[in-house]
Amino acid sequence: YKPLFQSITLPNGIELANRFVLSPMITNSSTIEGHVTKEDLDYAKRRATSAPLQITGAAYIEVYGQLFEYGFSIHDDRSIPGLKKLAQAMKKDGAKAIVQLTHAGRFSTIALRDFGVVYGPSRLDLKSPFEHTVLPMTKRKIQHVITYYADATRRAIEAGFDGVEISSAQRLLIQTFFSTFSNERDDKYGGHSLESRSAFGLEVLAAVQKVIDEKAPDDFILGLRGTAEETRGNEIGY
Repeated sequence: YKPLFQSITLPNGIELANRFVLSPMITNSSTIEGHVTKEDLDYAKRRATSAPLQITGAAYIEVYGQLFEYGFSIHDDRSIPGLKKLAQAMKKDGAKAIVQLTHAGRFSTIALRDFGVVYGPSRLDLKSPFEHTVLPMTKRKIQHVITYYADATRRAIEAGFDGVEISSAQRLLIQTFFSTFSNERDDKYGGHSLESRSAFGLEVLAAVQKVIDEKAPDDFILGLRGTAEETRGNEIGY
């Protein structure tokens, strides 16, 4: 365990005092509109000394991608004042504050409840939490979502975060493009090859990196959270 307490230097030159990270935790304590509350800030302040690198819970980049009810939003500029306070609370004792950028895709039960619609790489007919169809994303919609990630990155920079983490965890939108189970497209984003399954996620990363290059400090952090394997019954792996 001793290496856990050794310092580590990230590729951009930032040195962290040890190897511990505060992982994204969902508290469901924001407003119904997705704005940061006193409860959100109190949670961050209590944990400000817990790790040198700290990641927020999932911040949704558009209303059709909200992962949790009472989660917080980064999908428009009205969220920036609250996000500034959150970043300051996380950083008050010297930690680096990372905001996680998330699109829930078909896993957005909030969008399903509020709008009756969820999106994904290709059509799926599902029965939970009730019978519904996942609509396949057009190329135009894909480009819109990539733009949403870029816009969210700009807001993170303006709010004073030290970095962003793109979430490609299991069943979230980017992961479903990478999955041979949920991606049955036959275009450049399709599931027929590793390269095409990766295309959407790579384009998101490229768009985010472009904003970082143009607007962020040189030591701004870009991270990707990915699910290492996918489990479907007895089948494990991609």
